[in-house]
Amino acid sequence: MSSGLPFVRSLLDLAGALAAMCALGLWMAETMPPSRSQRGRGRLAAAWRDLAGAPWTRVAGCATGWLRERLDGVVRFGFEKADRHVVFSAVILAIMVVSVPLAAAANALMGGSSFLFRYYLSLLVGVVCLFFTGESGRFKVVNGVLAMYLALSFFVVIPIYLVQSFTEVTISNPFPYAMLKSIPIAAFWFIAAYGVALAFDTAVRYADGDPAGPAARFVHEVLAALPIGYLLVFVALLAGHLAVLDDDPARSWRLVLAGAGFTALSLPLTTRIMAWGARRDGATLAAAYGLAAVAAAGLTVALAHAAYAGGSDAMTWTGAANVLIGRSADGAAVRLGPTFWLAHLPFVPLLAFVFAVATGFVAKAVATAFQAMAGEGAAVAKPYFSSAVSSGGMAVLLWAAAAAL
Repeated sequence: MSSGLPFVRSLLDLAGALAAMCALGLWMAETMPPSRSQRGRGRLAAAWRDLAGAPWTRVAGCATGWLRERLDGVVRFGFEKADRHVVFSAVILAIMVVSVPLAAAANALMGGSSFLFRYYLSLLVGVVCLFFTGESGRFKVVNGVLAMYLALSFFVVIPIYLVQSFTEVTISNPFPYAMLKSIPIAAFWFIAAYGVALAFDTAVRYADGDPAGPAARFVHEVLAALPIGYLLVFVALLAGHLAVLDDDPARSWRLVLAGAGFTALSLPLTTRIMAWGARRDGATLAAAYGLAAVAAAGLTVALAHAAYAGGSDAMTWTGAANVLIGRSADGAAVRLGPTFWLAHLPFVPLLAFVFAVATGFVAKAVATAFQAMAGEGAAVAKPYFSSAVSSGGMAVLLWAAAAAL
C-alpha cells in the first residue's frame, strides 16, 4: 500500500519547475523596453527598494503584513464589493435570469422536477405585480413583501437550492466526473455565499449594528472563503486519489460541508492571528505563527472527525489525531490518502504565510548579494532580474526539499 510520500515529492518537484519557469519569464520581462513595462517595473522597483532598506529582523513581519493586506483586499474587492464590477453583474444576470430559468423549463418539460420552474413562475408573477403596483402608496406593504420575496429568492433561496442540487451530483457521480463538475458548481456556492452576506448585512443594519465592524468582517471572510473551500475539498480528494491510487474517494454531504466549512473558518482565524503578530517582531511574531499552527491543527483534527462521523468510516478523536501527523487512523503506517489531504485544508492559509516569509528571506538575500557586488540600489535598478533570481532561488529550495524526502 502506497504511503503517498512519492506524490509529495512529485508536488515539490512540480512547484520547483513552476518557480523556475516563473524565473525565466521574469528574466525575459527584464529584457523588454522600459516603455512597455513601465507601470509594472515601477511597482516592482518600489517593492525591492522597501525590501532592500528593511533590516533582516523586519523581513518576516513585512512579508506577513503584506500577505495579510493582500488577502484583505481580495475579500473586500472580490466579495464585499463584487456588485460594483460590471462583469460580476453581467454573469449573475446571465446565470440567474437566463440560464437557470431555461434549464429549469427544459428539465420540467423532459419529465424532471418542476419545482424550480414553478418557483420562477411565481417570481415572474411577483415582478408583474410590482410593475403595476409599485407606484401606488396604497400597496406599500404588499410591495415591500414582494420586493423582499424577490430579493431573497434571487440571492438566497434559489442559489442555495442550486448548491444543494448540484453538489448532490458531485457526491453521487463517479469521482472523475465529480471533480470536473465541482469547478462550475463553485460559482453557485459563490452566489449563495454572496446572497447570505447581503441578507446578513441587512439583518445587522436592522439591528442597528455595523456591517463593516470586526464581527461582520469575520463573517464576510468566512462566506468569501466558502466557495474556495468547496473547490479545495475536491482538490484534496484528487491529491489523495493520486497519492495512494484510491479509485473512488468517499464523499458525502457531511464531508463536503465539514471540509468547506472548516477551511473557510481557517482563513479569518489565521489572518487575524497574523495581523496581531505582524505589528510586532521577534518572539511575538514567532508566537503568532505557533498559535496559528495550533489553531490549524485543532481545526484539522475537528475536520477529520466531523467529515466521517456517523458513517461506516467514522473516526475516533485518536484516529483524527493520527491523521494530523500523517498516519492512518489506526496509527499503523504513514498514509497520505484523501483523508490526510482533506483534513489538512485548514493549514492552507498558514502555509501561504510561511511561503511568503520564505520568499521574503530569499529576496532579501538576493538584494543583499546584489548590493555587495554592484553597489546600493542594484536590485532596484533591475527589478525583474532581481525577481527572476529570487524565483530561481525558491526553485532550488523546493527541489532540495523534494530530494530530502
